[in-house]
Amino acid sequence: MTKQFLYDFISRSKYAVLATVNENNEPEAATLGIAVNEDLHIIFDTLDTSRKFRNLLSNPKAALVITIGEETVQYEGRALLHTPAGDTDAMLGIYLAAFPDGRKRQSDPSTVYFTIKPKWIRFSSFVGEEHVSEMTF
Repeated sequence: MTKQFLYDFISRSKYAVLATVNENNEPEAATLGIAVNEDLHIIFDTLDTSRKFRNLLSNPKAALVITIGEETVQYEGRALLHTPAGDTDAMLGIYLAAFPDGRKRQSDPSTVYFTIKPKWIRFSSFVGEEHVSEMTF
């Protein structure tokens, strides 16, 4: 398994399930739209009133599950509040290419972006003979 393989896989999926932990140390999960760069950093938008926003500000550890058919990526990393630097921001450009309707949400001051940098990724395939590979960053 290579970074390129993981990039290709994650790029084919527009959605993931994000798991966070709230202030009471209880798990919370949400499906969200994602985009990825070649370093496997994942960007998504949310509202500053959402549970995930509050959770990630107080505890930036995040886990994602990305599934296509009988193949899945488990992704664990650290989320950072992303402060877009206008139209030249590469990560924001990647996100808006995947979700053009995101431009409408940009004008809402409650829209925020997070970038998650990977710490550990596991790819599992259950097509034919089972295959599992892990990568640590």
